[in-house]
Amino acid sequence: MNITEVRIKLADRLHYGKLLGFATVTIDNCFCIKDVKIVDGRKGPFVAMPCRKLADKCDWCRTKNHLRQRHCGGCGKPLDPERAEKDHEGRPILYVDICHPTNHECRFNLRDRVLAEWQAEWDRREAEGDCYVGRHDQDDIGFGEDE
Repeated sequence: MNITEVRIKLADRLHYGKLLGFATVTIDNCFCIKDVKIVDGRKGPFVAMPCRKLADKCDWCRTKNHLRQRHCGGCGKPLDPERAEKDHEGRPILYVDICHPTNHECRFNLRDRVLAEWQAEWDRREAEGDCYVGRHDQDDIGFGEDE
């Protein structure tokens, strides 16, 4: 796998909290992954792949509901609060990756490249101060339109 381009769009920390930015990663000049999130974690920044919310259907009316909903959006009946599958630590699984690396080498390569590009863009913003304009602010590289 050859990462041919990484585009970074920095997030405004005042509005997005722990979200540091978004990346668009191009692989081999022919495959593009948008909405890769860069998040400020307990151990420093990490890369989160694009994901979607999981849903299930109401037992009564078969309306699709997100797993955090307490009542059905179709019929209003209460939903089982424990209906989500649990991970190995007992936490509910509410999201699933849309795409992801399939081995450690690929994961580390992707993470290291995205975080290096993010750090370079962050340093550029710090150096330019009020004059900073992101190199890819005009590009369509995500910022959670589908969320």
